[in-house]
Amino acid sequence: MKELGTRAVFYQGINLEKPDEIHSMFERIIKEFGKIDILVNNAGIQHVAAIDEFPEDKWEQILCIDLIASFYTTYAIQIMKKNGFGRIVNIASAYAYVASPFKSAYVAVKYCILGLTKTVALEVAENNITVNAICPGYVNIPLVRNQIADTAKARHIS
Repeated sequence: MKELGTRAVFYQGINLEKPDEIHSMFERIIKEFGKIDILVNNAGIQHVAAIDEFPEDKWEQILCIDLIASFYTTYAIQIMKKNGFGRIVNIASAYAYVASPFKSAYVAVKYCILGLTKTVALEVAENNITVNAICPGYVNIPLVRNQIADTAKARHIS
């Protein structure tokens, strides 16, 4: 792409809990590139706690970053419709299909991401816009490695 004199990727760090920042990001993209072809909703956080001990602020933060921000970014559909093309990829999780103890907020939002994805896909299909979800399983990162070890310890297995 560089040889063609174009930039193919855009990154801007924003606070996904603030819809204004999301909209400003899209305005900057349009100003710089004129269109949006592909949007990947990949942000996600997690907190592990028993449901009766789950902090309300953590629940709301997970809901906002993992789910509500994916709704706010559907603003890109307006731009994609004008261009007659678009692809949206929402990163969900295997937890959209399988429950796991102590991850109530994370499991709930990943389940909701699938519902949002399917609904939006039906709404925009006629505009040459596809919306899909990827549901990865375990990813070898420190957060997951610690959870596997903690689960094994709690279940007295190795």
